[in-house]
Amino acid sequence: MKASRTHVPSPEDRIASAGAASGDGRQNDLHLVREVLGVLREAGLHVWLFGGWAEELRGMRAPSAHTDIDILLRGAAFELLDAFLAERSEAVEIREKRFSHKRAFVWHDVRVEIVLVRPGSPGTSDIFDGRVVIEWPPDTFAEPSVAGMPACSRGALALYRDRHDLVVTAYAAHRALGPHRTGPPTRDG
Repeated sequence: MKASRTHVPSPEDRIASAGAASGDGRQNDLHLVREVLGVLREAGLHVWLFGGWAEELRGMRAPSAHTDIDILLRGAAFELLDAFLAERSEAVEIREKRFSHKRAFVWHDVRVEIVLVRPGSPGTSDIFDGRVVIEWPPDTFAEPSVAGMPACSRGALALYRDRHDLVVTAYAAHRALGPHRTGPPTRDG
């Protein structure tokens, strides 16, 4: 009996059929992900793929359609990203998602969300003005790229997945303060 060879699909093969159509007919697919990462890197931003796309590329979850592209930005602040958003008409900022730790914009009808990771040992993200502080693992930005794209590590993805309920709770607390409040509620409202 002859042994058969099993084809092991590449990350690109595994998710080639995944992707959701955007309003302009574009797919939220690997081509769009590469485009977004490319234009951000060309603008001098140190970005790595994060979230669902990174989980798929790292083999941590099954392929599926995506409604957004999540990215980690390694930097001290959002100044370069804010300048990028001001200069690029095809990047439409989502002002409702402008927080101390996050920016978001629409690129070809697909939402792109960027979380800031401040450098240090460890790198940190202060979520909703410090309600949650994520201390990223040392290998967050160290694992090799996958499918030709920089993607954060499995450890970083697992850590965020583990902390996601805390982030959701912090968001609810932030919203309860109203649009212009940044501290805890006071007795006077």
